[in-house]
Amino acid sequence: MMKSTLTRCEDPLRFSQHFCAPSMEDMVDYVSSEFNPSVASKDLQVLSVIVTLPMEGSNRYRINKVKIAGEGKDTISCHKADFPYGALMCHHLAGATAYHVQLHSLGNDNLKVDALMGCHHDTSDWSMLYGAFEVHYKKRLN
Repeated sequence: MMKSTLTRCEDPLRFSQHFCAPSMEDMVDYVSSEFNPSVASKDLQVLSVIVTLPMEGSNRYRINKVKIAGEGKDTISCHKADFPYGALMCHHLAGATAYHVQLHSLGNDNLKVDALMGCHHDTSDWSMLYGAFEVHYKKRLN
């Protein structure tokens, strides 16, 4: 995982839709530069994930609620990178729909997750070797 993060961070031309932010300040600068001047900073919306308990011990969830957070708008998603130091991996998702998704653990009634997810509208030009495609393909074979 760490090797994948380093590869993406060190080769920005090959992974142009990704940005590695070593700090929160760098993340804010990146988001501002990607949307300026088309979107005023006062119009940017920041969304976050809320987990009521540690997520360890459960990997099966029931979807309780889905709500559109932003349809057809450019979205930048940033999350902790697989790296031993504080680093954020940001993805610019043009033409995607963002959703708030409320999940409840099937193994722990007290565990609730308010998650964010993005749905890409067109992945036809993506490599079939993309990790998510490999995971879904393997599951279909079993």
